[in-house]
Order: sequence, then C-alpha cells, then structure tokens
Amino acid sequence: MSSFDPDFARDIGDDVHNYRERQRVLDHRLETDGQFGYSDAPGGFVVPHTRGTLAELQTALGHWAEDAGPAEENFAGDGKFMKQWADASDDVKSSQLSSHHINNHYLHEGETGKLEKNRVFDVSSVEGRLQAVNNLSQVNANDPLSQETCAASSLVAAAMLNGGKSGSEGIEKLMAAMDHTRELHKDANLVEGSAAEDAIRKHIEEARESGAPLKLSEAEMHALQRDLYTEMHMVQTKTSGKQTRGMTNEGMQGFIDDNKEFHDMMVKSHMSVMSIDCNGNKDGRAPHAVLKIGDSHDNTSAVYDPWTRDAGQLVTDKKELFDYENAKLRDRDTNEIESEVQ
Repeated sequence: MSSFDPDFARDIGDDVHNYRERQRVLDHRLETDGQFGYSDAPGGFVVPHTRGTLAELQTALGHWAEDAGPAEENFAGDGKFMKQWADASDDVKSSQLSSHHINNHYLHEGETGKLEKNRVFDVSSVEGRLQAVNNLSQVNANDPLSQETCAASSLVAAAMLNGGKSGSEGIEKLMAAMDHTRELHKDANLVEGSAAEDAIRKHIEEARESGAPLKLSEAEMHALQRDLYTEMHMVQTKTSGKQTRGMTNEGMQGFIDDNKEFHDMMVKSHMSVMSIDCNGNKDGRAPHAVLKIGDSHDNTSAVYDPWTRDAGQLVTDKKELFDYENAKLRDRDTNEIESEVQ
C-alpha cells in the first residue's frame, strides 16, 4: 500500500509499463466482417480477436452473459446489449461495450447512497486515505443534488489522495482554491464557506496542534463535494450564460485554471478528470466524470469512479481500466474524444 502516495501512480505505472502491451490495447480495433469478440491476453488485458458473432460473444464472456444467470436485474448480457449497435462502426461498438461493462458494476436505486454520518476516515496515512477514497462515493440518498457532483467528487478524491505527510495538504489546497474562486467571482453570488468546511479546518488545526491522526467524517466529505459542485456550477452558469445540469469540461477547467497551486498538484501527481459515457445506450449518453490517476508514461494506473460501485470506488483491474479509457466521451458531431481536465 505504501506505493499509493502522491507518487504511487508513477511507481505502479512504471512497473505496469514494463510488461503490458500498451500500444496493442490503445490501438484496439474490432475485426472486420461483423465479427465481434474478445479473448484474455497475457497480463489480463482484453484484446480483440477474430472469433464470433454477437451471439457467440454473449456466451464467450460468460459472467456478463444472460444465460450465466446474472445476480442483478440491471445486468444485461453483452449480446443483447450490442444488438442496438449492430450497424455502428467498429470503434463505436467497442466504446459502447466498454460503457456497458462500466455500468454493470454500478449499484443503482435502493442499493446505494446510504450515508453513514458517524463513519470517520483516518486520512493521516497513505493506507487510510486509500481506504477513505475507496469508500467515499458521490451518492447520498438524502441529497438528490449528489447525483450531479461527479466532477466535484473527483476533485475531492484527488485532494484526499494528495494528503502529503500531514494528510491534509491536498484538502487545504482545495479549500484555498474554493476561497480564491469566491474572491474572483464575487458577482456570481457564491455562498461563503459552509459549516462543514469550518469543521474540516478545525479538525486539521486540532490534529496539527496535538499530533493526533487527522480524521474526517463521511458526512463532512459529502458536504465538501456538494459545496465544491455548487460553487463551480454557479461560476460556470455565470461565465457561460447557460443553465446546464452538471459540470462541463470547460467549467471544471476554469476552476482549475483559476487556482495554480491546485492545478500544479494535479499535474505533479499525474491526475486528471476525464469524461466517459457510463451506460452505452443508443437512446442517450450518460456523461460522467471520473478521476484518472496516471504515471510518467501516460498510462492509467487507477481510476476513481465516484458513482457507487460493487467493488469500491478505486479501480485498478487492468481490464476495467481499459474500459474506462475506451469509454471516453466523444463529441456527437466530430466523434473526437473530449479532452481531459487537469
């Protein structure tokens, strides 16, 4: 676990880079003649091969297939899912299937968002911060707005992971950036710091004075996600003149560009926010922001996905990381992948 400090992405990425077939994965293309399938490559990567029709794919993938008896009603077999994309290009088919895989790991209504107000995270150590981020989603069943906070939640996760020796360095940089944004955009009628922000600052000061481990509650971190989203969204609305649901890449980038110290932290730790399509359905995209944790070789070492998942919020499985890269949101008109925010 000790490799997961601000430098953990580089450390792991350097190891991964030595054995994985990066170029073959990134150059992922489905074979021609309507064939569509996957096989497991050495190292656990999913790569294209020439076997199979959609029906054969459904059976070959097994754990996603309808006839494998999925545990959740929300799990649909790949074969059934991909019928809606039968006439799409190979690139689109590949991307949409990756989106579907990501969605299959999400917990949905009735399964997610049970906020434990009394749960406290010890963020003074690397292991504690990892555990905190792995258990902290954006979803709070008591707050409908939480469903829109994926971008803000990704930035909060980045701040938590960049805790430094004290455990609070990244959080302090984030809250300083929020204060600076309020000063820059006084005409946006931004709300001053909340009770949760005051409580977090108090915890940091007390831990610094006493030498005790820094502990932050889940409720406080959810409140910080909400505060950050509300602030960024109000500035986005003011500067764009448009009222949108959720954050745009331009809105996120504006916040980071306004705050050099936070921007530098993101760059140094090889972190960025990327937009993905997290359902893959043909009748409408589901734009979603996640935190990409990269390395010095531009590999993806981990992803923090703020929507509640069945196996925790930090994704390190190589097959799943490929899906996140492959499901990046594309412009509807040009089909170009939307840029990452850093």
